[in-house]
Amino acid sequence: MPYTSLVVEVVSPKHFMQRFYLILSNSCDQTPCVFFFDNRNYNYGKAGEALKVDLLNHPEYIEQNATLAFQAAMWQWMTPPEKHLPSPHDVFVGKWKPTKNDTLSKRVPGFGATINLLYGDQTCGQGSDNEAMNNIISHYLYYLDLMGVGREEAGTNEVLSCAEQKAFKPSAAPSSSSN
Repeated sequence: MPYTSLVVEVVSPKHFMQRFYLILSNSCDQTPCVFFFDNRNYNYGKAGEALKVDLLNHPEYIEQNATLAFQAAMWQWMTPPEKHLPSPHDVFVGKWKPTKNDTLSKRVPGFGATINLLYGDQTCGQGSDNEAMNNIISHYLYYLDLMGVGREEAGTNEVLSCAEQKAFKPSAAPSSSSN
């Protein structure tokens, strides 16, 4: 898969009030829930480019078109977030093998690493009492139960969780300038 640079125009935050229906989220109070994706225009731009739809200027298309929403979800699941990173799918099905740096960063194959790829340090590396991470895991286990898959198949807490993992792609560090 070729990787290209993508320049994404920044538009008004009001324009992005709709959420991208893509991945497991901590925004659900009940089970089952609708799965949402972080609504940054970077993701709308990349997904829209891949799907040949102007999602940057029309994020509502995701909400209005179930087929497009499913395509966007599959694109997010199958596409590595960066050239040097695995896709969430590759991690989930065991195609990803941790490097020495991954091991030092406490990243192990399993569901926790998929959470890490999808959410990074917004959810991971914040300890075991992180509500967002625990909600994602809870929903995952709920759906395993619905499908009749034993919870023991999901793996140990170390595999399910990203509580101690460093992010694959850390957020920008806050400015350390002193005022």
